[in-house]
Amino acid sequence: MAAESPFSLSRVTADDMPELLDVQYEAFPDFVRLIFMGCHSKNDLPKLIPKYIEKTDTDSSDVWIKVTDNASGKIVAASNWKVFPGKPSEDHADEPPEWLEGDEKEKSRLVIENMTEIRQKAMPGPYVRMSTLSGAQNRGYVLSTHFQICTSCSQTLRTVVVALGI
Repeated sequence: MAAESPFSLSRVTADDMPELLDVQYEAFPDFVRLIFMGCHSKNDLPKLIPKYIEKTDTDSSDVWIKVTDNASGKIVAASNWKVFPGKPSEDHADEPPEWLEGDEKEKSRLVIENMTEIRQKAMPGPYVRMSTLSGAQNRGYVLSTHFQICTSCSQTLRTVVVALGI
């Protein structure tokens, strides 16, 4: 008889968003939190909750998956997938957080615009891509694959930021 897994995999619900955003916040360095999440601190996380819920409720290509620790009931990892069985429309481009202002908003716009352009050239037709992978290292789990991917993404993003001069 197989042992029960210590983790469960399931779709994220609206009720999961506060905890999911906390995991996501902890997973990324400050500049990623600011550019993509619009967060100066954890106090900014509540601004994201309605945005994430609306996106998952209205955009069929937006799929959040979570990994839950069965013993504690806490989310320990999550991933956001973009699933496009056909060509994605232009309205699927990411945008800077609307509450950023001035130079911060401009930096966010430049990075996101550049990444969107590269993505559209590389993936013009049907595709599935992982948009976000977040792991809760602060909850006692070391997700080595997550760390390797996030380290690689952070290095790539830093290269984009340096190339854009921001």
